[in-house]
Amino acid sequence: MLSDEAFEHWCQGLALPEQTKALIAHIRASPPARRVQSAAGNVSGRYPSKKMGVSIQFESHRLELAAIHEMEHDPDVFAYYDQPGRIKLTYQGRNNDRRVGALHTPDFFVIRTTSAGWLECKMEDRLLQLAEEMPHRYVRAPDGTWLCPPGEAYARPFGLFYRLYTSAQIDWVYQRNLLFLEDYLRVSAPIVPEELTEAIRVAVMRSPSLSRPQGGPCLHGFEALISIQFTSADARGSCGHITSLGWKTLEHSQHWLRFDNAAFRTQRVGRPPS
Repeated sequence: MLSDEAFEHWCQGLALPEQTKALIAHIRASPPARRVQSAAGNVSGRYPSKKMGVSIQFESHRLELAAIHEMEHDPDVFAYYDQPGRIKLTYQGRNNDRRVGALHTPDFFVIRTTSAGWLECKMEDRLLQLAEEMPHRYVRAPDGTWLCPPGEAYARPFGLFYRLYTSAQIDWVYQRNLLFLEDYLRVSAPIVPEELTEAIRVAVMRSPSLSRPQGGPCLHGFEALISIQFTSADARGSCGHITSLGWKTLEHSQHWLRFDNAAFRTQRVGRPPS
């Protein structure tokens, strides 16, 4: 969890104006502005965040929960807050005949290493409908990503961002791998002798996908150090790097160790590649 001291240091490092610092401090100190509820086809709930030290609400297990998983394990994300309060979006009506003002509660407020801002989650098919109904609020960029110009306009004076996270951005192989390893990512790894770490690293590097029987002496005893390295990209294409160390009990030969980034992204952890 981002401490008050770390927050002050972060603000100083980015030379944030007092207005922006006060806004973010208010979000950090406030409870969620609303309680999310399930809707048809969606299951809402709470995610016990180790990073935040509290439970984070998600409105849909198919969308917001995926965004939470990414932020939870992205080292570029220092903190994230659900339902961070209402903001007012102003934009032209559908027929350009009037100005529309809409109070809106984004799904998250995110503090990153060198930036911060609001994140709104939308299903791709819903955005297509909304773009027809509110063409000045939701705009599809030439590269296929979605923008919210009035949200960006609101955030700009504060030096913050406003971004849309869509269902099209979700990498479900990546999500399944995070879920498979989540119990081991939640706990601090035990101290591992350097020689054992290096022996396992060498063994896994020799084969990007390594089953227990192939592991040799260093994997004996059904326990092995899993070293997972992978990259995660946000909506703007910037990449973060994660290295996670944890202990994993290998119960049978169907569990495989994967070391390289490509394998983690494209192959499901826990079953051998076909």
